[in-house]
Amino acid sequence: MSCPLSISILPDFETGLQSNYGAKEKPIIGYIGTIAPWVDMRLINTMARSLPNYEFVIIGPLLKQPGLALLNKNMYYLGHRHYSVLPQYLSNFSYCLIPFKMTEMTKGVNPIKLWEYLASGIPILSTPIPEVPWNTLP
Repeated sequence: MSCPLSISILPDFETGLQSNYGAKEKPIIGYIGTIAPWVDMRLINTMARSLPNYEFVIIGPLLKQPGLALLNKNMYYLGHRHYSVLPQYLSNFSYCLIPFKMTEMTKGVNPIKLWEYLASGIPILSTPIPEVPWNTLP
């Protein structure tokens, strides 16, 4: 049985979207996790501007940041949500996002969200952090 999952490495996210496009009317690209300095909000804003037919949903608490600059009308920040309801939000995503900046810290991080996203069966879009095994999946 082949694995229906895929991970596309950004900035080549357009290819990943085209090859994995689902049947949802308004596809959602979502991020669940702490919005910390290592999350590339500039990249998310650029993606949202480049993909106006997609909605971008960001869920999670802010860490060391006074707020978020959501520069596009197709972006939604839902704030912190309890763990018990996250699967419900996740089930509405067309694509899961790991938009980490390339820093010394992220070069060595193995993001738990990768494994949570993989368990959901939803395609993943990620920046090229070394611990994301994008080139080893079928």
